[in-house]
Amino acid sequence: MVTTGSVDDRFYGMARKHISDFRAKWQAKNLARPRLEIGPEHDAVWPEAETLDIKPGCTHQGDITQRTELKTGYYGTVIAMEVLEHCIDPFAAMDEIDRIMLVGGTLIVSSPFNFRIHGPVPDCWRFTQNGWRLLLRNFHIVEFDVLDTPGRPLMPLHFNIAARKGKFTAMRDVKFEPINK
Repeated sequence: MVTTGSVDDRFYGMARKHISDFRAKWQAKNLARPRLEIGPEHDAVWPEAETLDIKPGCTHQGDITQRTELKTGYYGTVIAMEVLEHCIDPFAAMDEIDRIMLVGGTLIVSSPFNFRIHGPVPDCWRFTQNGWRLLLRNFHIVEFDVLDTPGRPLMPLHFNIAARKGKFTAMRDVKFEPINK
């Protein structure tokens, strides 16, 4: 049996606070309706949001990496916190999120970077800042909230992102720069 250690526990606490603070900040903005929360972790549901998950018990049951029953261009806010690292195909998930959102709508996403493998299974991906910009190629990033790992430069612990759907090309924002040791 695998057990977590003190570093895992410390990082987990830091990441949960990072997520909770970001979530509260954006909930206070009273974002556009209708709202959809994908894979509501720990059953934490955004106020007045429908829910989508692969497990039963949500408003909609389905896989965000596939074409869902959800209406095209319908949701003013989509929340996918701690979801995309568990998707088999995160690019397909982002295409479906893009399809169901209103132009100008807000996307709230988050994921770990420097964190142990965790459930629910599968835990497939870790995205760098440039990886996020590529995933969010049809969105304008409004806030990129980085939680740094203490004592580890260039190894963020966690990312929270708020973005607006539009006709943007984030690819142009990816710059190749040297990293100093």
